[in-house]
Amino acid sequence: MIKFGHIEIDMSTRVVRRHNEALCVGSRAFDILALLASVDGRLVTKDELMDAVWPDTVVEENNIHVHLSALRKAFGEDRDCIVTVPGRGYRLVQSRAAALPSESPAPGKARRTLPPFPTGLIGRDAAIAQVRAALD
Repeated sequence: MIKFGHIEIDMSTRVVRRHNEALCVGSRAFDILALLASVDGRLVTKDELMDAVWPDTVVEENNIHVHLSALRKAFGEDRDCIVTVPGRGYRLVQSRAAALPSESPAPGKARRTLPPFPTGLIGRDAAIAQVRAALD
């Protein structure tokens, strides 16, 4: 049994529960989840997922996206436990906070204070003006 957030994965019976209620998860989605859960938070590449879930079968990469989307929808408030690392792969984390960099800097390193989310385009005033003029 693997637990994170409000989610429980029973690997022996291939059942996923949220708040002790069984979720309707397809077999391929379960295979993806089982692989992500079995690697203890390590990044799993798209190629690894394709090889494990669809061995000896040629499928489109968006199959991964479809099944991950279904898992995230089923997870509800725990959806952020499946983290996409753009261009690299996917990770399963115990909580969303675990997916973010540590708040305390490493010894001997300065703390970087960046805003958590960009507030808009920075340094693109001329490009924006040019696009607006072209639209007019």
